[in-house]
Amino acid sequence: MTWLERAPAIVAERGHRPRDPYPLDACEQELLFNELTPDRRRIAQFAVNTGLRDQELCRLQWRWEVRVPELDTPTLRRSVFVLPADFVKGKRPRVVVLSDCAQTILEELRGQHPRYVFTSQRGHSRRRVKHVIAAGWRSARVRAAL
Repeated sequence: MTWLERAPAIVAERGHRPRDPYPLDACEQELLFNELTPDRRRIAQFAVNTGLRDQELCRLQWRWEVRVPELDTPTLRRSVFVLPADFVKGKRPRVVVLSDCAQTILEELRGQHPRYVFTSQRGHSRRRVKHVIAAGWRSARVRAAL
């Protein structure tokens, strides 16, 4: 038996309300992106241009890419990603259409890792990014807010 018969009620702090989410404007994006490492900057830009969630970004695999040659431009080879139902919150396959910016980022990353799109350098090898919103991201947000 514990020394308390029952756990005390936790009283919520009055007047404290978390800030509502809002879209970053171009200046705020630039401030934040400039504080990120190059690997994290690419992920953030890709996220802004596709709307992918944290774990969808981290687990994004090259084998899910589907070329769409009908949409090619003289400067870009176009593709989409078809995310399997197991990797999507709604448990239904999801098609992710890539903007010009997202497609350009994808081309910069091509060939860096045989399986995953987003990786980071760890010693002599590249490994899959496990979390987008991590300590480095939070530190960059603080520095960008100064």
